[in-house]
Amino acid sequence: MRHHLRKWDLSVLSRILPPFCLRACDEMAQQLSFRWSESAAPFRGQLLYLSGDQAVDFRPTGEQEKDPAFWDMGCSIALQTLQIHIACGSGTLLFPRGYFPRGRWREGTLPRIRSRPGVIQVEHSGGFKPGVAVGFQAAEGWPVLWDANAGWLRFGNDGLLAGDFIEFAEGVVAVIGENALSALWLRVPA
Repeated sequence: MRHHLRKWDLSVLSRILPPFCLRACDEMAQQLSFRWSESAAPFRGQLLYLSGDQAVDFRPTGEQEKDPAFWDMGCSIALQTLQIHIACGSGTLLFPRGYFPRGRWREGTLPRIRSRPGVIQVEHSGGFKPGVAVGFQAAEGWPVLWDANAGWLRFGNDGLLAGDFIEFAEGVVAVIGENALSALWLRVPA
């Protein structure tokens, strides 16, 4: 169920919720627009699933520390409990990290995908602020399908396969179509 906050809702909520929550809720209502361009290689690193923490982690390689975008990564987009870290200044998607429990994963078979390396940039109508995750409401109802044989996990709706499959970080593919993110694919070791 989606909730839309109207002006009178915010005035009522301001009396009962802390200011940070109101800013975060307001930011979630803002529009995100994604665009991509080809690159020679995705952001380098190792995608991991930490079973004990029930979390996705990404460990950039040492060479990535030379990339100015790496040092500007104080912003993120929240897809439920999973965050995609981005470079605050440019809006460049870097890599995912966050709590992502296996209990939510359905097992099944995923189609083979073909991806190409690229750089994805996101624009937010309210701008990005260091330390503040911008909620991506479209991901709220997304199911998670795990194909153990293929080693892929898809976070997105079954019917949302149209678009360009862009590997922006090693083992991480975003589906971008009509300036929207419609799914995230993760190559998760079994």
